[in-house]
Amino acid sequence: MPQDYQTKITYFDGTGSYTALQNTKKMQDCFENYEIDDDNVRMNIFVQSLTGEVRPWFRALPANSIADPVALYQTLINRWEKKKDPLHILSEYDTIKIGSQEVVLHYCARFNNVYNAIPQNLRPPPDLALIKFPDGFHSDMAYQLRERAPQTLADIQNIAISVEANLITKRNREKLLSRNNLQHLSKNWMQSSRVSMDLEIEWKPLK
Repeated sequence: MPQDYQTKITYFDGTGSYTALQNTKKMQDCFENYEIDDDNVRMNIFVQSLTGEVRPWFRALPANSIADPVALYQTLINRWEKKKDPLHILSEYDTIKIGSQEVVLHYCARFNNVYNAIPQNLRPPPDLALIKFPDGFHSDMAYQLRERAPQTLADIQNIAISVEANLITKRNREKLLSRNNLQHLSKNWMQSSRVSMDLEIEWKPLK
């Protein structure tokens, strides 16, 4: 990349006729033209093209919620291409739920994307978003989140991620314990069967 690459970037601030999709395509073309293949470099440069309201939105995304450039592009498009349809965004916000196979970290990012996409004059205040967030989970998880009495949306999302990690650890431990118990029972059964066979041979009456 040339030293003056910043002068060749078209900046995207979420306003005007220049769209998130156009910005994504233009930056991808830039990467191809300058033969930039490293994903981390691509992501770092791409983020520098984000200005205005878009930059703080990006900084508010949960840590490690974007794994690669493709995820970054899609997250940007999902958030900022929807901006012109507030009724659709509000409807999505009202019904948002975690998917059956979705990890909590990804759900937090999706929730934040939808929430931040709501126009400022229609967006619920942060304390209402805090109350709304647990509704996206099953009742047991929602209860655990509310029981911790988090003070901010970031707090409750960090708690949700921690609870999921603990549940995964617990399930893995239970699976390992169950596997060990089965192996132990199998071993005992084999030993018992061997003893029974030995006794049968030993006490078999002579003909």
